[in-house]
Amino acid sequence: MSFENESRNNSLRMCEDKIKKIKETIESLTAEMADLEAEIGRIKAESNEGESRKADISIGFPDKNAVNGNYEGVSVNTSAQKVSSQKISAPPSPLSDFKINKGVLKRYIGSGGDVVIPNSVTRIVDSAFYGCANLKSVVIPNSVTSIRRYAFRDCTSLESVVIPNSVTSIGEDAFYGCKNLKSVVIPNSVTSIGDMAFYDCKSLKSVVIPNSVTSIGDYAFGGCENLKSVVIPNSVTSIEDSAFDGCENLKSVVIPNSVTSIRYSTFRGCMGLESVVIPNSVTSIGDMAFYDCKSLKSVVIPNSVTSIGEDAFYGCKNLKSVVIPNSVTRIGGMAFKYTKWIEDYPDDFVTVNGTLIEYKGSEINVIIPSSVTSIGGMAFYRCKSLESVVIPNSVTSIGQGAFGGCANLESVVIPNSVTIIADCAFSNCTSLESVDIPNSVTSIGQGAFGGCANLKSVVIPNSVTSIGRYAFRDCTSLESVVIPNSVKRIGMWAFKGCESLESVVIPNSVKRIEMSAFKGCDILESVSVPRNCKIADDAFDEDTEVIRR
Repeated sequence: MSFENESRNNSLRMCEDKIKKIKETIESLTAEMADLEAEIGRIKAESNEGESRKADISIGFPDKNAVNGNYEGVSVNTSAQKVSSQKISAPPSPLSDFKINKGVLKRYIGSGGDVVIPNSVTRIVDSAFYGCANLKSVVIPNSVTSIRRYAFRDCTSLESVVIPNSVTSIGEDAFYGCKNLKSVVIPNSVTSIGDMAFYDCKSLKSVVIPNSVTSIGDYAFGGCENLKSVVIPNSVTSIEDSAFDGCENLKSVVIPNSVTSIRYSTFRGCMGLESVVIPNSVTSIGDMAFYDCKSLKSVVIPNSVTSIGEDAFYGCKNLKSVVIPNSVTRIGGMAFKYTKWIEDYPDDFVTVNGTLIEYKGSEINVIIPSSVTSIGGMAFYRCKSLESVVIPNSVTSIGQGAFGGCANLESVVIPNSVTIIADCAFSNCTSLESVDIPNSVTSIGQGAFGGCANLKSVVIPNSVTSIGRYAFRDCTSLESVVIPNSVKRIGMWAFKGCESLESVVIPNSVKRIEMSAFKGCDILESVSVPRNCKIADDAFDEDTEVIRR
């Protein structure tokens, strides 16, 4: 009896499995029939364009091969007795060239050439045409609303694309690496152009961005080395990092007054850029924004701008005329390095609104004028002749890398007006033997004295609350250091590689000692640390005894 039950159960399961498969086949066929019906509707619509064009369409029920994409049971026969003189659009490519499910184009599997996507398609998924090296042109139907990421990436033979005005967004990397794409018309339905959307489209010569677009993504047109002109409408509010990076032949650009910031590396390497108009809506010019724009001759910065980033106009060797308004309060390191403007500046101290942005002289002993209120980033970078410097008490901050790499700098006087010693301010000053940090300073930046191989002593005042990462890293001659009881945190690698450090006093105020803070302090035998201080596992060498108190 049990055998009979088991046999009956097996039969039931087999029947249920067959029913399930039949249902799946029906669902698949239903979707395919829907696509075919839409295709028939399109063909009928086209047939009505002629005066007496006829279309004879017969549909047979697809055989089993249709499930796998071979539509042997479908035949479409057209005969046009008389066609109007109006040009008829190209018919869609064979359905067998596409993997389509319920209107979603999942993958193109055809041989390339000129492709017309069926207007039954409503969505093109990620990477649908990725790497189709033989694709030459593509027409996207107006049933599609978005071009997803990587959709046509690395279609290296693609020369033209028709984007319908139904599309609202072009996704990231959508046409990345389409090296033969010569022109593209972006319809005024598009509101955003994604990151790297047209990156490395080396043959693209011009592009008109419609006034529906509000944002241009990172590297959107980066590497388009033959792009000569671009029109950016005033609907655009954000041009993201490196948007036109490496557009070597771009000659001019007008930035609309809807844009508030020129981001990092936006026009870096645009070596043919001769002119740029910056509107008074812009408040900041980012790091490397116009780096290496060798043909740029003049720039007027509006009085809305308050900061100019590091390397912003670095290497613009023909930049002779620069107008910087009083509104600018921050100029990053090397912002105008290797420009004609710096070269022709009449004084050794290049100063803008109280900030010393570059020292051009070659004096051994330098006294900075009292008109200077801040020493900008990299202002004395690698001044090999510099042996001593006196900073006036008008100065409140020493910028990032200000004296970095001054290998012969032996002494420096820092006044008590200074509150900030920025990252790497004195890094690799290998001849510097001692430094007194005034009690006006509240923080010592990352790498501030890193690599000062001859620094034997340093006095850290009790105004300092934090010692940044690698602040004194590889100060190989540093023998002792007293950390004041104002310090709460000692950063990663702060004293790493201080191989001559024999003693260190860590006060009760310190709550955290981070990773490798005293790693490589070879002769530091023991150190006393507050009981409630958190110590990273490898903050000290294994040979260093940590005594809790």
